[in-house]
Amino acid sequence: MPSKTKKPCIVLGVTGGIAVYKACEVLRLLQKQGIDVYVVMTKNACQFVAPLTFETLSGHPVAVDTFERPATWEVEHIALAKRADLFLIAPATANIIGKMANGIADDMLTTTVMACKCHKIVSPAMNTQMFENPIVQDNLAKLERFGYVKRVSSRRQMKQLPPSQPMKFLSSDGLEIEVGKNSLQNERLTMGAKGDETWLHAQKMPGSHVIIHTTDEVPETTLMEAAMLAAYYSKGVRSAQVPVDTTLRRYIKKPGGTPPGFVIYTNQRTLIVNATEGEINAMETGNHK
Repeated sequence: MPSKTKKPCIVLGVTGGIAVYKACEVLRLLQKQGIDVYVVMTKNACQFVAPLTFETLSGHPVAVDTFERPATWEVEHIALAKRADLFLIAPATANIIGKMANGIADDMLTTTVMACKCHKIVSPAMNTQMFENPIVQDNLAKLERFGYVKRVSSRRQMKQLPPSQPMKFLSSDGLEIEVGKNSLQNERLTMGAKGDETWLHAQKMPGSHVIIHTTDEVPETTLMEAAMLAAYYSKGVRSAQVPVDTTLRRYIKKPGGTPPGFVIYTNQRTLIVNATEGEINAMETGNHK
């Protein structure tokens, strides 16, 4: 707990990602709360924002190099570790998350984190594909076990947001097809489907979850139309041929602690489709040729 006779102190760890500039705003907001902020940067972070920027904002020297001679006769990473009431790593790249999760301390930031006994908060910042990589998720799960990361479960997130409805389409066989519009909606749609209902998703790319609402055998025409919807509402929409995986809902699992919409599945079949706007409009209105 911070002493009553001094300002609370946060050590801000800044790593090398495009979100580095946001750390400047984080620092200012913390200072507005009466918090003393010290900054530790990785060498990659210095390629985005110069240490002088953080020194000017914080009023303190910025620590970067483990072997740089300190301004005082203190072992710098130990002095920072003792001073900190909280250690915030923001932004936290996949690289720094992997190092912390596996006990690697090869620069000033990771060395200081290892020496700290205070509470630590990690704020991941990377593209969606990297964040959803199983290795990154495993490293975040390790940090969560060590108390570095406190995640809000996707179930709690869904309760906090107002419910919204997926897009609804009608196949030429008269079967209802639903398509999620975002990650939270994808998760609601998929995890709420019946075990024998058919699920589809564009293979290895961001996109909507698609459910065909029938527990009977799905006609091939409906299956192909649902695959077109999965392709059309995915990153592959402009591709001539999009691979779409389909399986039954019962073969889909949601790993604990993963982001909304992230699932793993087995027993899939892959369809290759090319969706056009006219075909999508026909399913939306139910006016099939």
